[in-house]
Amino acid sequence: MYDVATNSLTPDATYENNDWKRVVDDKVFQSGVFNVALNNGSEWDTTGRSIVDTLTVNNGSQVNVSESKLTSDTIDLTNGSSLNIGEDGYVDTDHLTINSYSTVALTESTGWGAD
Repeated sequence: MYDVATNSLTPDATYENNDWKRVVDDKVFQSGVFNVALNNGSEWDTTGRSIVDTLTVNNGSQVNVSESKLTSDTIDLTNGSSLNIGEDGYVDTDHLTINSYSTVALTESTGWGAD
C-alpha cells in the first residue's frame, strides 16, 4: 500500500509517523494514488466497498452502485455518462461534477422514485 499524502477519505485513520504517512490501521484501504477512469461506453458495477481518490466517467460510460458503497474524493461525469444508485447503494464524495448531458439517477427502490 502506498500513500502519497493523507486525504479527506479517511481523516480518522491512524497514519505512520514518518514522511510516508501511510494508513496503518486495519479499518481502511487507502491508496492515496488510486484513480479510476471509464471511457467510451464502459460500465462498472460496484461490489462491496470501493474507495478511490478520483472517479472520472466519460463518453457514455456508467457506474452502477447497488448493494454496495462507493467513496471518492471527486466524481466527474461528462459527455452523457451516468451514475446510477440502486437499492442499498451508497455514494460518498466531496466533489460531484455533472456536465454535458450526464445524469445521476436514483432508482425507485431507494425511495426516491416519482409518484
